[in-house]
Amino acid sequence: MSVSRLHPDIHQRLRDKTVRTDDGHWLFTGGKRVSGHGAIWFEGRVVSVSRVAAHLYLGLDLTSDLCALHKTTCPHKNCWNPECLYVGTKKDNTQDMITVGVFKGWGND
Repeated sequence: MSVSRLHPDIHQRLRDKTVRTDDGHWLFTGGKRVSGHGAIWFEGRVVSVSRVAAHLYLGLDLTSDLCALHKTTCPHKNCWNPECLYVGTKKDNTQDMITVGVFKGWGND
């Protein structure tokens, strides 16, 4: 069964609030969390757009402790292009933040 048949509404809602850049990023222009990550109402709660994309395209289980992470080549927190995302752990996320120079240290939100 295709992804669009499982969640037909979410695809349209995402597309309606997306700007595609020339370099391949899909930037969500709807709601955002304080962190700058896109956020959307999905399955009864507010979920990050990258997590919804990872669920729809990469098979991420929304009940999992795993995270939807941006590859270090994607500088946009509001990008939801599945080619810019991967499923990983919180440790992977911390390592990525250190790699790209945005890690602020523990307890420094």
